[in-house]
Amino acid sequence: MRKLKILLVLLLLLYPTLQSADSVAYGNGVRLAKTGVQYILNFELFEVDGVDLRIDASDAGSDVTIRKDQGADTTAVNDFVDEGLSYSLTITANEMQAKQIVVYVIDSATKQWLDTSILIETYGSPTAEHAFDLNTATQDVNVASIDSGAITATSIAADAITSAKIADNAIAAEHIAADAIGSSEIATAAIDADAIATDAIGAAEIAADAIGASEIATDAIGAAEIAADAIGTAEIANDAITATEIAANAIGASELATDAIGSAELAATAATKIVNDWETQSQADPTGFHVNVLEIGGTAQTANDNGADINTILTGTVTDAQGTNVATDVAAMIDANNRIDVGSWLGTAVTLGNSAPDVNVASEDNIDFGATKKTSLETAVDDAFDNVITASPTTGSRDDVLDRQEESIVNGSAATGTLSTTEMTTDLTITVNDQMNGRILTFRKDTTTAALRGQQTDIVDTVTTNGKLTFTALTTAPVNGDKFEIN
Repeated sequence: MRKLKILLVLLLLLYPTLQSADSVAYGNGVRLAKTGVQYILNFELFEVDGVDLRIDASDAGSDVTIRKDQGADTTAVNDFVDEGLSYSLTITANEMQAKQIVVYVIDSATKQWLDTSILIETYGSPTAEHAFDLNTATQDVNVASIDSGAITATSIAADAITSAKIADNAIAAEHIAADAIGSSEIATAAIDADAIATDAIGAAEIAADAIGASEIATDAIGAAEIAADAIGTAEIANDAITATEIAANAIGASELATDAIGSAELAATAATKIVNDWETQSQADPTGFHVNVLEIGGTAQTANDNGADINTILTGTVTDAQGTNVATDVAAMIDANNRIDVGSWLGTAVTLGNSAPDVNVASEDNIDFGATKKTSLETAVDDAFDNVITASPTTGSRDDVLDRQEESIVNGSAATGTLSTTEMTTDLTITVNDQMNGRILTFRKDTTTAALRGQQTDIVDTVTTNGKLTFTALTTAPVNGDKFEIN
Protein backbone atom coordinates (compact mmCIF):
# COMPACT_ATOMS: atom_id res chain seq x y z
CA MET A 1 0.00 0.00 0.00
CA ARG A 2 2.88 2.32 0.80
CA LYS A 3 4.32 1.76 -2.71
CA LEU A 4 0.93 2.53 -4.26
CA LYS A 5 0.72 5.86 -2.44
CA ILE A 6 4.21 6.77 -3.62
CA LEU A 7 3.20 5.95 -7.21
CA LEU A 8 0.06 8.10 -7.00
CA VAL A 9 2.04 11.03 -5.61
CA LEU A 10 4.60 10.73 -8.42
CA LEU A 11 1.82 10.64 -11.02
CA LEU A 12 0.16 13.77 -9.61
CA LEU A 13 3.50 15.58 -9.45
CA LEU A 14 4.44 14.63 -13.00
CA TYR A 15 1.03 15.40 -14.57
CA PRO A 16 1.47 19.23 -14.86
CA THR A 17 4.76 18.61 -16.66
CA LEU A 18 3.11 16.13 -19.00
CA GLN A 19 0.29 18.48 -19.90
CA SER A 20 2.30 21.72 -20.24
CA ALA A 21 3.21 21.18 -23.92
CA ASP A 22 -0.46 20.77 -24.90
CA SER A 23 -1.61 23.59 -22.63
CA VAL A 24 0.25 26.14 -24.73
CA ALA A 25 -1.84 25.19 -27.78
CA TYR A 26 -5.30 25.44 -26.18
CA GLY A 27 -6.84 28.69 -24.87
CA ASN A 28 -8.61 27.11 -21.89
CA GLY A 29 -5.89 24.57 -21.11
CA VAL A 30 -6.14 20.76 -20.71
CA ARG A 31 -8.76 18.92 -18.67
CA LEU A 32 -8.84 15.29 -17.35
CA ALA A 33 -12.11 13.37 -17.58
CA LYS A 34 -13.05 9.71 -17.40
CA THR A 35 -13.53 8.01 -20.75
CA GLY A 36 -17.06 6.96 -21.78
CA VAL A 37 -18.73 8.95 -18.99
CA GLN A 38 -20.86 12.11 -19.43
CA TYR A 39 -18.77 15.17 -18.52
CA ILE A 40 -19.76 18.78 -17.74
CA LEU A 41 -17.11 21.13 -19.08
CA ASN A 42 -16.86 24.60 -17.43
CA PHE A 43 -15.06 27.38 -19.30
CA GLU A 44 -14.84 31.17 -19.73
CA LEU A 45 -15.24 33.37 -22.81
CA PHE A 46 -13.50 36.72 -23.40
CA GLU A 47 -14.50 39.84 -25.30
CA VAL A 48 -13.13 40.07 -28.86
CA ASP A 49 -10.30 42.33 -27.64
CA GLY A 50 -9.23 39.62 -25.19
CA VAL A 51 -9.32 41.93 -22.13
CA ASP A 52 -12.65 41.47 -20.32
CA LEU A 53 -14.84 38.40 -19.80
CA ARG A 54 -17.84 38.03 -22.12
CA ILE A 55 -20.76 37.33 -19.78
CA ASP A 56 -23.83 37.39 -22.03
CA ALA A 57 -22.89 35.14 -24.96
CA SER A 58 -25.39 32.65 -26.39
CA ASP A 59 -24.95 29.51 -28.51
CA ALA A 60 -26.58 29.85 -31.93
CA GLY A 61 -26.81 26.03 -32.22
CA SER A 62 -23.62 25.44 -34.16
CA ASP A 63 -21.06 27.43 -32.19
CA VAL A 64 -19.58 24.36 -30.43
CA THR A 65 -17.79 21.57 -32.34
CA ILE A 66 -16.00 18.45 -31.06
CA ARG A 67 -13.03 16.61 -32.57
CA LYS A 68 -12.25 13.07 -31.26
CA ASP A 69 -8.73 11.66 -31.68
CA GLN A 70 -7.85 13.86 -34.71
CA GLY A 71 -11.08 12.86 -36.47
CA ALA A 72 -13.63 15.07 -38.23
CA ASP A 73 -15.17 18.08 -36.47
CA THR A 74 -18.83 17.56 -35.53
CA THR A 75 -21.36 19.91 -33.95
CA ALA A 76 -21.78 19.18 -30.24
CA VAL A 77 -25.00 17.46 -29.18
CA ASN A 78 -25.71 20.17 -26.57
CA ASP A 79 -25.40 23.98 -26.69
CA PHE A 80 -23.34 25.72 -24.03
CA VAL A 81 -25.23 27.34 -21.13
CA ASP A 82 -24.63 30.82 -19.66
CA GLU A 83 -23.72 30.37 -15.97
CA GLY A 84 -23.18 34.09 -15.18
CA LEU A 85 -19.45 34.77 -15.28
CA SER A 86 -18.71 31.48 -17.07
CA TYR A 87 -20.37 28.83 -19.24
CA SER A 88 -20.94 25.08 -19.11
CA LEU A 89 -21.23 22.38 -21.79
CA THR A 90 -22.60 18.89 -21.19
CA ILE A 91 -20.58 16.36 -23.25
CA THR A 92 -22.38 13.06 -23.71
CA ALA A 93 -20.92 9.62 -22.80
CA ASN A 94 -20.66 8.77 -26.51
CA GLU A 95 -18.77 12.01 -27.21
CA MET A 96 -16.38 11.04 -24.40
CA GLN A 97 -15.34 7.78 -26.17
CA ALA A 98 -11.83 8.82 -27.22
CA LYS A 99 -8.32 9.32 -25.92
CA GLN A 100 -8.29 13.04 -26.67
CA ILE A 101 -11.29 15.30 -27.25
CA VAL A 102 -10.88 18.90 -28.49
CA VAL A 103 -13.81 21.28 -27.90
CA TYR A 104 -13.94 24.42 -30.10
CA VAL A 105 -16.19 27.36 -29.10
CA ILE A 106 -16.32 29.62 -32.17
CA ASP A 107 -18.92 32.35 -32.86
CA SER A 108 -20.34 31.42 -36.27
CA ALA A 109 -21.94 34.86 -36.81
CA THR A 110 -20.60 38.37 -36.04
CA LYS A 111 -17.94 37.91 -33.39
CA GLN A 112 -19.34 38.32 -29.86
CA TRP A 113 -16.42 36.65 -28.11
CA LEU A 114 -12.82 35.59 -28.61
CA ASP A 115 -12.70 32.06 -30.10
CA THR A 116 -11.33 29.42 -27.73
CA SER A 117 -10.53 25.70 -27.55
CA ILE A 118 -10.23 23.14 -24.71
CA LEU A 119 -8.35 19.80 -24.77
CA ILE A 120 -9.79 16.91 -22.73
CA GLU A 121 -7.60 13.86 -22.02
CA THR A 122 -9.41 10.75 -20.83
CA TYR A 123 -8.37 8.24 -18.18
CA GLY A 124 -9.61 5.05 -16.51
CA SER A 125 -9.39 2.53 -19.36
CA PRO A 126 -6.76 0.81 -21.49
CA THR A 127 -8.34 2.63 -24.47
CA ALA A 128 -8.09 6.02 -22.71
CA GLU A 129 -5.18 8.45 -22.92
CA HIS A 130 -4.28 7.43 -19.35
CA ALA A 131 -5.15 3.86 -18.32
CA PHE A 132 -4.85 4.63 -14.63
CA ASP A 133 -8.29 5.26 -13.06
CA LEU A 134 -8.09 8.30 -10.83
CA ASN A 135 -11.65 7.73 -9.61
CA THR A 136 -10.74 4.43 -7.83
CA ALA A 137 -9.56 5.10 -4.30
CA THR A 138 -7.96 1.63 -3.80
CA GLN A 139 -6.04 0.11 -6.69
CA ASP A 140 -5.20 -3.55 -7.31
CA VAL A 141 -1.43 -3.95 -7.24
CA ASN A 142 0.51 -6.99 -8.55
CA VAL A 143 3.06 -7.16 -5.80
CA ALA A 144 4.87 -10.14 -7.36
CA SER A 145 5.32 -8.24 -10.62
CA ILE A 146 6.56 -5.20 -8.80
CA ASP A 147 8.90 -7.30 -6.67
CA SER A 148 10.43 -9.05 -9.68
CA GLY A 149 11.67 -5.82 -11.16
CA ALA A 150 12.19 -3.90 -7.98
CA ILE A 151 15.53 -2.37 -7.07
CA THR A 152 16.34 -3.98 -3.76
CA ALA A 153 19.15 -3.55 -1.28
CA THR A 154 20.66 -6.84 -2.54
CA SER A 155 20.74 -5.69 -6.17
CA ILE A 156 22.23 -2.39 -5.12
CA ALA A 157 24.87 -4.21 -3.03
CA ALA A 158 25.76 -6.51 -5.96
CA ASP A 159 26.86 -3.68 -8.16
CA ALA A 160 28.08 -1.37 -5.45
CA ILE A 161 31.61 0.07 -5.64
CA THR A 162 33.18 -1.26 -2.50
CA SER A 163 36.49 -0.54 -0.83
CA ALA A 164 37.78 -3.90 -2.19
CA LYS A 165 37.01 -2.80 -5.81
CA ILE A 166 38.69 0.49 -5.19
CA ALA A 167 41.74 -1.26 -3.68
CA ASP A 168 42.09 -3.68 -6.65
CA ASN A 169 42.60 -0.93 -9.20
CA ALA A 170 44.07 1.68 -6.95
CA ILE A 171 47.51 3.29 -7.53
CA ALA A 172 49.50 1.95 -4.60
CA ALA A 173 52.20 3.80 -2.71
CA GLU A 174 55.00 1.68 -4.21
CA HIS A 175 54.04 2.74 -7.76
CA ILE A 176 54.05 6.36 -6.80
CA ALA A 177 57.39 6.13 -4.91
CA ALA A 178 59.44 4.86 -7.89
CA ASP A 179 59.34 8.09 -9.91
CA ALA A 180 57.82 10.40 -7.40
CA ILE A 181 59.35 13.74 -6.56
CA GLY A 182 59.62 13.46 -2.84
CA SER A 183 60.95 15.68 -0.13
CA SER A 184 64.46 14.20 -0.55
CA GLU A 185 64.49 15.09 -4.31
CA ILE A 186 63.39 18.58 -3.52
CA ALA A 187 66.04 18.90 -0.80
CA THR A 188 68.89 17.70 -3.12
CA ALA A 189 68.48 20.52 -5.62
CA ALA A 190 67.04 23.06 -3.35
CA ILE A 191 68.53 26.58 -3.10
CA ASP A 192 69.12 26.79 0.58
CA ALA A 193 70.24 29.59 2.86
CA ASP A 194 73.95 28.75 2.36
CA ALA A 195 73.69 29.05 -1.44
CA ILE A 196 71.90 32.35 -1.12
CA ALA A 197 74.48 33.66 1.36
CA THR A 198 77.46 32.83 -0.92
CA ASP A 199 76.41 35.15 -3.77
CA ALA A 200 74.23 37.46 -1.85
CA ILE A 201 74.65 41.27 -2.07
CA GLY A 202 74.94 42.13 1.55
CA ALA A 203 75.36 45.30 3.52
CA ALA A 204 79.17 45.09 3.09
CA GLU A 205 78.91 45.06 -0.75
CA ILE A 206 76.50 48.00 -0.71
CA ALA A 207 78.72 49.98 1.67
CA ALA A 208 81.87 49.53 -0.48
CA ASP A 209 80.48 51.48 -3.45
CA ALA A 210 77.84 53.45 -1.71
CA ILE A 211 77.48 57.25 -2.24
CA GLY A 212 77.57 58.45 1.30
CA ALA A 213 77.24 61.79 2.99
CA SER A 214 80.98 62.46 2.61
CA GLU A 215 80.83 61.97 -1.22
CA ILE A 216 77.85 64.30 -1.46
CA ALA A 217 79.56 66.90 0.76
CA THR A 218 82.75 66.95 -1.37
CA ASP A 219 81.03 68.22 -4.54
CA ALA A 220 78.06 69.87 -2.97
CA ILE A 221 77.06 73.46 -3.87
CA GLY A 222 76.92 75.07 -0.50
CA ALA A 223 76.06 78.48 0.80
CA ALA A 224 79.63 79.68 0.22
CA GLU A 225 79.51 78.79 -3.51
CA ILE A 226 76.19 80.56 -3.90
CA ALA A 227 77.42 83.61 -1.99
CA ALA A 228 80.51 84.03 -4.21
CA ASP A 229 78.50 84.75 -7.39
CA ALA A 230 75.29 85.92 -5.88
CA ILE A 231 73.61 89.19 -7.03
CA GLY A 232 73.20 91.01 -3.76
CA THR A 233 71.82 94.33 -2.71
CA ALA A 234 75.19 95.99 -3.44
CA GLU A 235 75.13 94.85 -7.10
CA ILE A 236 71.55 96.03 -7.47
CA ALA A 237 72.37 99.36 -5.83
CA ASN A 238 75.29 100.07 -8.19
CA ASP A 239 73.15 100.08 -11.33
CA ALA A 240 69.80 100.96 -9.81
CA ILE A 241 67.59 103.82 -11.16
CA THR A 242 66.95 105.78 -8.04
CA ALA A 243 64.56 108.53 -7.16
CA THR A 244 67.28 111.07 -7.98
CA GLU A 245 67.59 109.79 -11.59
CA ILE A 246 63.83 109.83 -11.99
CA ALA A 247 63.57 113.34 -10.61
CA ALA A 248 66.32 114.66 -12.92
CA ASN A 249 64.36 113.82 -16.10
CA ALA A 250 60.82 113.85 -14.75
CA ILE A 251 58.02 115.95 -16.30
CA GLY A 252 56.91 117.87 -13.27
CA ALA A 253 54.32 120.49 -12.53
CA SER A 254 56.63 123.29 -13.73
CA GLU A 255 57.16 121.59 -17.11
CA LEU A 256 53.39 121.08 -17.51
CA ALA A 257 52.66 124.66 -16.50
CA THR A 258 54.97 126.11 -19.16
CA ASP A 259 53.05 124.62 -22.13
CA ALA A 260 49.69 123.90 -20.50
CA ILE A 261 46.41 125.22 -21.94
CA GLY A 262 45.05 127.03 -18.94
CA SER A 263 42.03 129.19 -18.22
CA ALA A 264 43.86 132.23 -19.61
CA GLU A 265 44.48 130.50 -22.97
CA LEU A 266 40.87 129.34 -23.14
CA ALA A 267 39.47 132.71 -22.16
CA ALA A 268 41.31 134.55 -24.92
CA THR A 269 39.36 132.97 -27.83
CA ALA A 270 36.77 130.62 -26.34
CA ALA A 271 33.99 133.10 -25.58
CA THR A 272 34.08 134.73 -29.01
CA LYS A 273 34.08 131.34 -30.72
CA ILE A 274 31.10 130.06 -28.72
CA VAL A 275 29.02 133.20 -29.39
CA ASN A 276 29.75 133.13 -33.11
CA ASP A 277 28.87 129.43 -33.40
CA TRP A 278 25.66 129.95 -31.46
CA GLU A 279 24.53 132.81 -33.71
CA THR A 280 25.36 130.83 -36.87
CA GLN A 281 23.49 127.74 -35.65
CA SER A 282 20.43 129.61 -34.42
CA GLN A 283 19.99 131.37 -37.77
CA ALA A 284 20.54 128.18 -39.79
CA ASP A 285 18.13 126.04 -37.74
CA PRO A 286 16.03 128.09 -35.34
CA THR A 287 13.56 125.24 -34.66
CA GLY A 288 16.21 122.77 -33.50
CA PHE A 289 18.44 125.18 -31.54
CA HIS A 290 17.65 125.37 -27.81
CA VAL A 291 18.06 128.80 -26.17
CA ASN A 292 18.50 129.59 -22.51
CA VAL A 293 15.80 132.26 -22.36
CA LEU A 294 16.73 133.37 -18.87
CA GLU A 295 20.28 134.14 -20.03
CA ILE A 296 19.09 135.91 -23.20
CA GLY A 297 16.64 138.00 -21.17
CA GLY A 298 19.48 139.47 -19.07
CA THR A 299 21.29 142.78 -19.48
CA ALA A 300 24.61 141.55 -20.90
CA GLN A 301 23.42 140.94 -24.50
CA THR A 302 25.00 142.69 -27.42
CA ALA A 303 23.43 144.27 -30.47
CA ASN A 304 24.04 141.22 -32.67
CA ASP A 305 21.86 138.80 -30.67
CA ASN A 306 18.08 138.43 -30.27
CA GLY A 307 17.90 139.78 -26.75
CA ALA A 308 15.84 142.84 -27.58
CA ASP A 309 13.08 140.83 -29.35
CA ILE A 310 12.87 138.20 -26.62
CA ASN A 311 12.73 140.89 -23.94
CA THR A 312 9.77 142.37 -25.80
CA ILE A 313 7.95 138.99 -25.81
CA LEU A 314 8.63 138.48 -22.12
CA THR A 315 7.18 141.84 -21.15
CA GLY A 316 3.94 141.15 -23.04
CA THR A 317 3.95 144.13 -25.43
CA VAL A 318 3.14 142.19 -28.64
CA THR A 319 0.71 144.21 -30.79
CA ASP A 320 -1.38 143.22 -33.78
CA ALA A 321 -4.21 144.58 -35.86
CA GLN A 322 -6.88 143.50 -33.37
CA GLY A 323 -5.65 144.99 -30.07
CA THR A 324 -2.81 146.39 -28.11
CA ASN A 325 -1.44 143.23 -26.50
CA VAL A 326 -2.08 139.51 -26.02
CA ALA A 327 -3.71 139.72 -22.56
CA THR A 328 -6.21 142.35 -23.74
CA ASP A 329 -7.08 140.36 -26.89
CA VAL A 330 -7.66 137.10 -24.97
CA ALA A 331 -9.86 138.78 -22.38
CA ALA A 332 -11.95 140.32 -25.17
CA MET A 333 -12.67 136.89 -26.69
CA ILE A 334 -14.30 135.45 -23.49
CA ASP A 335 -17.96 136.29 -22.84
CA ALA A 336 -19.85 136.31 -19.52
CA ASN A 337 -20.43 132.51 -19.76
CA ASN A 338 -16.66 131.79 -20.19
CA ARG A 339 -17.20 130.97 -23.86
CA ILE A 340 -15.29 132.34 -26.83
CA ASP A 341 -17.18 135.19 -28.47
CA VAL A 342 -16.45 134.23 -32.06
CA GLY A 343 -18.04 137.34 -33.48
CA SER A 344 -15.96 139.63 -31.32
CA TRP A 345 -12.82 137.60 -32.01
CA LEU A 346 -13.20 137.61 -35.80
CA GLY A 347 -14.23 141.26 -35.95
CA THR A 348 -17.33 142.99 -37.33
CA ALA A 349 -16.08 142.80 -40.89
CA VAL A 350 -16.47 138.97 -41.02
CA THR A 351 -19.91 137.64 -42.09
CA LEU A 352 -21.43 134.17 -42.06
CA GLY A 353 -21.13 133.85 -45.81
CA ASN A 354 -18.83 131.53 -47.77
CA SER A 355 -15.84 133.69 -46.87
CA ALA A 356 -16.24 133.02 -43.13
CA PRO A 357 -13.50 130.82 -41.64
CA ASP A 358 -14.32 127.41 -40.15
CA VAL A 359 -14.69 127.29 -36.36
CA ASN A 360 -14.00 123.92 -34.63
CA VAL A 361 -16.39 123.63 -31.64
CA ALA A 362 -17.43 120.62 -29.56
CA SER A 363 -21.16 121.40 -29.67
CA GLU A 364 -23.53 123.91 -31.18
CA ASP A 365 -24.33 125.03 -27.62
CA ASN A 366 -20.82 126.51 -27.48
CA ILE A 367 -21.68 128.93 -30.33
CA ASP A 368 -23.33 132.09 -29.11
CA PHE A 369 -26.36 131.99 -31.43
CA GLY A 370 -29.53 133.82 -30.72
CA ALA A 371 -32.74 131.83 -30.19
CA THR A 372 -33.97 132.52 -33.72
CA LYS A 373 -30.72 131.37 -35.33
CA LYS A 374 -30.70 128.15 -33.26
CA THR A 375 -34.26 127.29 -34.29
CA SER A 376 -33.45 127.98 -37.92
CA LEU A 377 -30.35 125.76 -37.80
CA GLU A 378 -32.20 122.85 -36.17
CA THR A 379 -35.00 123.10 -38.75
CA ALA A 380 -32.50 123.06 -41.61
CA VAL A 381 -30.72 119.97 -40.25
CA ASP A 382 -33.99 118.09 -39.68
CA ASP A 383 -35.17 118.92 -43.19
CA ALA A 384 -31.91 117.69 -44.66
CA PHE A 385 -32.38 114.26 -43.05
CA ASP A 386 -36.14 114.04 -43.64
CA ASN A 387 -36.01 114.80 -47.36
CA VAL A 388 -36.95 111.85 -49.52
CA ILE A 389 -34.09 110.69 -51.71
CA THR A 390 -34.91 111.32 -55.35
CA ALA A 391 -35.47 108.35 -57.65
CA SER A 392 -32.37 109.03 -59.72
CA PRO A 393 -29.95 111.06 -57.60
CA THR A 394 -26.86 112.60 -59.17
CA THR A 395 -23.94 110.14 -59.18
CA GLY A 396 -21.59 110.86 -56.31
CA SER A 397 -24.03 113.16 -54.50
CA ARG A 398 -25.12 112.72 -50.91
CA ASP A 399 -28.47 111.29 -52.02
CA ASP A 400 -26.68 108.85 -54.34
CA VAL A 401 -24.49 107.51 -51.52
CA LEU A 402 -27.44 107.19 -49.13
CA ASP A 403 -29.57 105.55 -51.82
CA ARG A 404 -26.97 102.84 -52.52
CA GLN A 405 -26.51 102.18 -48.80
CA GLU A 406 -30.26 101.90 -48.30
CA GLU A 407 -30.59 99.44 -51.17
CA SER A 408 -27.96 97.12 -49.63
CA ILE A 409 -29.82 96.90 -46.29
CA VAL A 410 -32.60 94.30 -46.09
CA ASN A 411 -35.36 94.88 -43.50
CA GLY A 412 -37.54 92.05 -42.26
CA SER A 413 -39.48 90.51 -39.38
CA ALA A 414 -39.62 87.10 -37.74
CA ALA A 415 -42.68 85.05 -38.76
CA THR A 416 -44.51 82.18 -37.12
CA GLY A 417 -42.96 78.82 -38.05
CA THR A 418 -39.48 77.82 -36.93
CA LEU A 419 -38.25 80.23 -34.24
CA SER A 420 -35.19 79.15 -32.22
CA THR A 421 -31.78 80.49 -31.22
CA THR A 422 -30.29 79.17 -34.51
CA GLU A 423 -33.21 79.26 -37.03
CA MET A 424 -35.96 81.73 -37.93
CA THR A 425 -38.74 81.83 -40.51
CA THR A 426 -39.30 85.40 -41.81
CA ASP A 427 -41.47 87.58 -44.03
CA LEU A 428 -38.60 87.89 -46.54
CA THR A 429 -38.95 86.80 -50.17
CA ILE A 430 -35.81 84.74 -50.86
CA THR A 431 -35.11 84.34 -54.59
CA VAL A 432 -32.63 81.44 -54.40
CA ASN A 433 -31.22 79.25 -51.63
CA ASP A 434 -28.09 80.59 -49.87
CA GLN A 435 -28.87 84.14 -51.07
CA MET A 436 -28.12 85.78 -47.69
CA ASN A 437 -25.29 83.45 -46.58
CA GLY A 438 -22.34 85.26 -45.00
CA ARG A 439 -24.24 88.51 -44.26
CA ILE A 440 -24.79 90.00 -40.78
CA LEU A 441 -28.25 89.96 -39.18
CA THR A 442 -28.89 92.75 -36.62
CA PHE A 443 -32.04 93.05 -34.47
CA ARG A 444 -33.35 96.62 -34.35
CA LYS A 445 -33.42 98.62 -31.13
CA ASP A 446 -37.25 98.78 -31.27
CA THR A 447 -37.78 95.01 -31.77
CA THR A 448 -40.27 93.15 -29.54
CA THR A 449 -37.78 90.92 -27.66
CA ALA A 450 -35.71 93.23 -25.45
CA ALA A 451 -32.86 90.69 -25.08
CA LEU A 452 -32.35 90.73 -28.87
CA ARG A 453 -32.15 94.51 -29.33
CA GLY A 454 -28.85 95.37 -31.02
CA GLN A 455 -27.73 91.70 -31.03
CA GLN A 456 -25.90 90.54 -34.18
CA THR A 457 -25.14 87.14 -35.73
CA ASP A 458 -23.89 85.76 -39.05
CA ILE A 459 -26.17 83.92 -41.50
CA VAL A 460 -24.91 80.46 -42.48
CA ASP A 461 -27.87 79.19 -44.57
CA THR A 462 -30.82 80.66 -46.48
CA VAL A 463 -33.88 78.73 -47.76
CA THR A 464 -36.50 80.09 -50.13
CA THR A 465 -39.35 78.30 -48.29
CA ASN A 466 -40.85 80.66 -45.65
CA GLY A 467 -37.75 82.88 -45.97
CA LYS A 468 -35.99 80.65 -43.44
CA LEU A 469 -32.60 81.82 -42.10
CA THR A 470 -30.06 79.71 -40.21
CA PHE A 471 -27.42 81.56 -38.16
CA THR A 472 -24.87 81.29 -35.34
CA ALA A 473 -26.69 80.81 -32.03
CA LEU A 474 -28.36 83.85 -30.39
CA THR A 475 -28.76 84.25 -26.65
CA THR A 476 -32.57 84.27 -26.97
CA ALA A 477 -34.98 82.82 -29.54
CA PRO A 478 -36.92 85.48 -31.53
CA VAL A 479 -40.73 85.69 -31.50
CA ASN A 480 -43.23 86.51 -34.24
CA GLY A 481 -42.81 90.17 -35.27
CA ASP A 482 -39.21 90.72 -34.07
CA LYS A 483 -37.71 93.27 -36.50
CA PHE A 484 -34.22 92.96 -37.97
CA GLU A 485 -31.87 94.27 -40.67
CA ILE A 486 -29.46 92.33 -42.87
CA ASN A 487 -26.23 94.13 -43.85
